[in-house]
Amino acid sequence: MFFTLSTLAVLLPAVLAQTVNIPLEIESIEALFTSAQLVPELLSTFTPTAALHFSFDNQTDNTAGQALTVQQVATPPTLHLYTTSSTTSSAFYTLMMIDADVVGTDESVGQTRHWLVNDVSVSGSSEPLSFTLDNATAITNFAGPFPAAGSGPHRYCLFLYAQPASFTPPSDLNAPGTPLANNWDFAGYVNSTGLGPLVAGTFYTVEQGTDSTSIPAIPTIVTSTLSLAQASLTSTKASSGSTPSGSGTTSGKSGALSNVANAVGVMAVAVLASVALL
Repeated sequence: MFFTLSTLAVLLPAVLAQTVNIPLEIESIEALFTSAQLVPELLSTFTPTAALHFSFDNQTDNTAGQALTVQQVATPPTLHLYTTSSTTSSAFYTLMMIDADVVGTDESVGQTRHWLVNDVSVSGSSEPLSFTLDNATAITNFAGPFPAAGSGPHRYCLFLYAQPASFTPPSDLNAPGTPLANNWDFAGYVNSTGLGPLVAGTFYTVEQGTDSTSIPAIPTIVTSTLSLAQASLTSTKASSGSTPSGSGTTSGKSGALSNVANAVGVMAVAVLASVALL
């Protein structure tokens, strides 16, 4: 069975507030970036080592690929990081948000810089880690998305880059309060400053009015390509098949969904994969 990006965005929120299966979530985010054509339009590759969660109401996590309104994204989101062993809380990072425009955009002409913060740190004794911006340097303060009416769903990307000890910002972007900029060379900035690797990334979309352009549809996602989800499903299917009759285990569609949800924690992509098997 195939699922669109919007379908994933609808089904993921209910499970993100629980314990996170980091490897599986990272794999699903990688698939979403490819589905939304951020890879390879904006990034040649995308191999994050952590999961970046964001919330615009400071209560419920939004999900990667979720369609939001201008009103919902007017203020900076609350961010949390779910890490792997290769990500440390003692390092500094650069946080940025850019508008990669709509699917099919020629990214070589640049992006709109909506947020750029250097010397960001994360803290916490357990997952998720919180972002510490008090001592960070906000080069460009958060500027809420406001795409042109009728221009289609713009993809707003949040990126967290490892900031090396040798990091020196360019002269035109070393002072706090530098305003939003259109046609910003995002890739050039990352390369020239030596930022990297890209630790985590996510995105959401914002659209105003009715789309009056011929924007290609976001490709569907084949959930069976998510190897970790498929492995969990295979294990769960084998386990459920050996359950004695009358043991109290629910059978049928609801039972399959329940088994998969328990097997993979809370990743909605696994829920989608379980439906695909029915």
